[in-house]
Amino acid sequence: MFNLIKRIIKTGWLSFRRNGWLSVATIVILVLSISIFLGILIFNRMSKAVIQTLKEKVDVSIYFSKDTPEEDILKIREELLTRPEVSKIDYISSQRALELFTEKRKTDPLISEVLQELGENPLSPSLNIKTKNTQDYAALVDYLQNAPFKDKLTSIDLLENQKVIERLNHLGRGLNLASLLIEIILSLVAVIIAFNTIRMAIYSLREEIAIMRLVGATNSFIRWPFVINGLICALIAVFITLLIFIPLVIVFSPKVSALVPGFSLAGYFFGSFFLIFLYALLFSIFISVVSSYLAILKYLKI
Repeated sequence: MFNLIKRIIKTGWLSFRRNGWLSVATIVILVLSISIFLGILIFNRMSKAVIQTLKEKVDVSIYFSKDTPEEDILKIREELLTRPEVSKIDYISSQRALELFTEKRKTDPLISEVLQELGENPLSPSLNIKTKNTQDYAALVDYLQNAPFKDKLTSIDLLENQKVIERLNHLGRGLNLASLLIEIILSLVAVIIAFNTIRMAIYSLREEIAIMRLVGATNSFIRWPFVINGLICALIAVFITLLIFIPLVIVFSPKVSALVPGFSLAGYFFGSFFLIFLYALLFSIFISVVSSYLAILKYLKI
């Protein structure tokens, strides 16, 4: 059994070497396919980081009447923190709200004049509430609109945030679906191209295969060397692709970080290098093995 496996591997390696230009063509096709696959993988991760960053900026703000004691607001905050959907609540006092407002509008002299004429702080204290999942905001708002302390509230800043949340959820689902469809289409195209390339290799060896069958070689002995050939091409293609991606990731990582704050391309790539290598290897093996197997079935009539 060991000798048979050794012979099959040796035959596959010899086939890889003798069909040099066909092997190179197969590797080039696989490198292109893996590069697109990894590009989609990285883009998908980057888009998720963008959506997550946007979601973290979304919250629901509830504003209290100015005569509401701070102790009451803090008690309401503690009560809301016990709800399962709530992850974080920030209390912003009237004074703090004024500081933030003036800091944001410090370049506008008209705002300063208006505040001076008013002679008092017009802003209300508030609670900024974040939920664990964006889907939880609807349930939270339903509760707030019927809460025991609703008479202390002047407004619930929700409508625009709710629209943003819905758009973000739709965008996330759309990107996931688009990535899945692209990967499926890419896999099919790569299999077809690799299939045609491997078919040419099989055709060039048709006389040798006919002789092997005449001397009693089994279907497995004929089939497996081509599968091994495909595996060799897959391994080489993965290593070449990663060698191309490593310097590209290093060069473009600062630019991506400037474009997408909070996402490090180099951090993701090198931090998940083993998983990326595994995904690329499985993708490449799938394409090459399936292509080899289909080409053998179709053109050798096994």
